[in-house]
Amino acid sequence: MNISTKIQRPAAPSPRSWENTDGRPSWSPDGTKVVGELGRSSVVIDRQDKSILSTVGPEGKWVHSPDWSPDGSRILYSTYAKHKDYPVSSWGIYSSNPDGSDPKLLAVDGWEAEYNPQGDKIAFQLTKGHTPDTIMLMDTDGENEKPISGGGLAHRDFSWSPGGHQVAYDTFEVDVYQIRVTDITGKKDRKITDGDSGIWVDRNPEWSPDGKSILFERHDKIFPVNGLYTVDPQTRTEKEIMQPDARNLDATWSPDGSKIAFASNRDGGPDLDIFVMNADGTGIKQVTDMVGNEHAPSWSPDGKALAFNRLDHFSEGDDRYGLHIVELKDQ
Repeated sequence: MNISTKIQRPAAPSPRSWENTDGRPSWSPDGTKVVGELGRSSVVIDRQDKSILSTVGPEGKWVHSPDWSPDGSRILYSTYAKHKDYPVSSWGIYSSNPDGSDPKLLAVDGWEAEYNPQGDKIAFQLTKGHTPDTIMLMDTDGENEKPISGGGLAHRDFSWSPGGHQVAYDTFEVDVYQIRVTDITGKKDRKITDGDSGIWVDRNPEWSPDGKSILFERHDKIFPVNGLYTVDPQTRTEKEIMQPDARNLDATWSPDGSKIAFASNRDGGPDLDIFVMNADGTGIKQVTDMVGNEHAPSWSPDGKALAFNRLDHFSEGDDRYGLHIVELKDQ
């Protein structure tokens, strides 16, 4: 079932130099529901019948990057609006009940917030004026906000370690696009990749479920292609699992670490579809083939389904955006 909307998104306050498909859908811990972006809104949908159960965030505002808390009680989201006691519109981070009630402002000048796996901390991007983006940490009530990233500029896509004590993020410094790891004190920030000494662009880290490996994209600086790699965060040993033969984006581990889902145009067409492969890069299987770009896949907790977003640049009205779920047993 296609769930979609015709509303256009406003421009983000800090445009990125490299294509990204942020806003990955987030599953409820019990795997029965998904919260995700639907055009300008964020909605909760039912896994079985794909109906919209609720809308989170203020009506008429862009509600971005929702994230379900590990205990299932709250949903984080970012919205661009005038916040309480702040006269100028900016990005702000809120949490609410899954039905959209009881919204609470947690931080101003921040977006793309994500709970740690234990549910007692929140990491987010500080995006303030012309200041380079910084990865911040705060408690779930918005208290004790502090920066934890420090290497390079424009700290953007990030991923929590399974233990909740470290964050991997991408950044750049003197034209070297790299992946770095920091701890929650911000005092142990270190580089783990450098784009093969600056030849490539490393971005979009994803920590493996066992904590032993970080999956990331390595982009060509000229051509719109990239490979997929893993790196050991301790030894910095890299392993290529997919050659840079197409656009291979949004790669993410299955809950047990045995599979990787990703968006790609490796079938030869211009649009992105969703693929699944083994963790070593073998056994590639296409699981979607829709009009437009399918992107930002998100595994269900049981590893049996994928939620993903769809964007068709050439469509108008209700067919422009979509939030979808595919059951892998049907593929």
